[in-house]
Amino acid sequence: MWVKKDIKGITLVELIIAMTIASIAVAALYSIFSYGLRNFHSQSTSADNQANVRMALNFIGREIRKADKVEINNNVIKVTHKNGDIVRYKQVGSDIRRGDNPLIDSIESFTATLEGNHIVLTVESKADMYGHSITLSSEIFIRE
Repeated sequence: MWVKKDIKGITLVELIIAMTIASIAVAALYSIFSYGLRNFHSQSTSADNQANVRMALNFIGREIRKADKVEINNNVIKVTHKNGDIVRYKQVGSDIRRGDNPLIDSIESFTATLEGNHIVLTVESKADMYGHSITLSSEIFIRE
């Protein structure tokens, strides 16, 4: 039999080297994608927490501004309206409640202080799985 020596092809060693290089490239791309996905999820969760805390502070602040009388005792806000309705805001466990109804959950702390002619509300959310927590404060000036 005659063997042709000019036949071109790849050897097993060349194939293994090419597969190794391709595997490293795919692993690097997956690592970058995975990091980006984790970062996106972390930022989305943080933005959702911040939006929820901001919504609760705005809601409480709006009700305080409309109130006829506001009393604060041990971080419990008692809001009395002109029609005589009384609403209390307080932290129960990890919730801020408006009366008996939860307004927001996953709260680490809720403080309300009366300083002269203004009320300072501070809400801190529980840390997410990445250890990030949100602390927001709102200052409400009371008309006299």
